[in-house]
Amino acid sequence: LDFFQIIPQRSALQIAANCCQTLPASCASQVAPAIHLLTDRLNSTDKKSLDSVCMCFARLTENFMPDPALLEMLAEHGLLTRVQQLLVITPSLINSSTFAAILNMMHRLCQYCPKLAVQLLENGIDSTLRYLLVGGEKVGTQQLELALRQPKELNAVLGLCVELLPPVPKTGIFGYLCQKPEAPKGATWTWRDDGSVFRPYSAADSQTIEAAFCASAEEVVIPIRGQTYFIEFAQMQQYNETTGNTRPVP
Repeated sequence: LDFFQIIPQRSALQIAANCCQTLPASCASQVAPAIHLLTDRLNSTDKKSLDSVCMCFARLTENFMPDPALLEMLAEHGLLTRVQQLLVITPSLINSSTFAAILNMMHRLCQYCPKLAVQLLENGIDSTLRYLLVGGEKVGTQQLELALRQPKELNAVLGLCVELLPPVPKTGIFGYLCQKPEAPKGATWTWRDDGSVFRPYSAADSQTIEAAFCASAEEVVIPIRGQTYFIEFAQMQQYNETTGNTRPVP
């Protein structure tokens, strides 16, 4: 890519990001030789190129989970270190949607591959998350104020924090909090597209939505292909925070 001018580079990376959107896990062996090239492109200073590369990895993560071996393959050339650096560069080289997509990707990687969660902790992700939440405030400060961030960014930061924290005990004073209704394993949730066709969520996402619905939650957040969706039960709709679009959830 370096032999070409920046416009063809951007086009090539955008095409790659589009291809990754529906790439099945069965094609992982064909993707593997290009992972180190994509990781190297994370060193670019061109914002549009960075956005496309980040979306490549976010979409591949969505398509390759929950297989930990495939997720490790995505990260074996330094992905976690580089995206962790991207999150704190000032002025930022990535837009708000890409920022949230990166954090959601890291959340998924930790959720389905504990080895990568350990790697993040060894890389000092706790300090990075603290910086993203409160900026450069000193530890001894009496009152800390959250950094000014869009809701989707803050939600993504907190989601990764929760994933990295140890689980709450299921006994003692926490026992009551852990008593949540179990979602029926066969529950399938759908959303309605512009042609009034009902499209099903994945089995894992349906289970998450059903569990939240049974627990009388007001809403639940579902990251899909690098974007954050809110399932709002009062309105029975899906809300895309990036685009602002809503769709009925029958």
